[in-house]
Amino acid sequence: MPRMDETGPLGQGPLTGRGLGPCGGGLAQGKQAGAGVGAGRGFGRGMGRGLGRPLRCRNIWSTPDTTYFKPAGVRLVDLEDVEITLDEAEALRLIDLEDVEQEKAAKKMAISQPTLSRILTSARKKIADAITNGKAIKISGGSYKVIGKNKTD
Repeated sequence: MPRMDETGPLGQGPLTGRGLGPCGGGLAQGKQAGAGVGAGRGFGRGMGRGLGRPLRCRNIWSTPDTTYFKPAGVRLVDLEDVEITLDEAEALRLIDLEDVEQEKAAKKMAISQPTLSRILTSARKKIADAITNGKAIKISGGSYKVIGKNKTD
């Protein structure tokens, strides 16, 4: 705190810097991906929230109406899930469904193009795993802010 009066660098109070903003775990509409996932021992290698960089809030246009897909003829109790985050679903929608160029899609999501490319690769691997191995696809979580329809504000 610059003046030691707990106003924070932007006057936002003690929330500043602790991941408690709009995408920091539910104070607003965004959800923080990775919270509680992994070993969380602070090695900064994507293992929980450790010492790694916090995820940046990604803009998504809307939340999907359907968030769970399963193979036909397989009982739900016998299925494994593959979880795709909402920002991964948005990246797939922009690039694969709407044929938006990666640079433009990255700007729409307020991320860099290399980050978008990593998100797409992750989402495509998860979908390929689900289709090939007969797993269910669950869409939830991620570090996002809804900017279009289905906005919950």
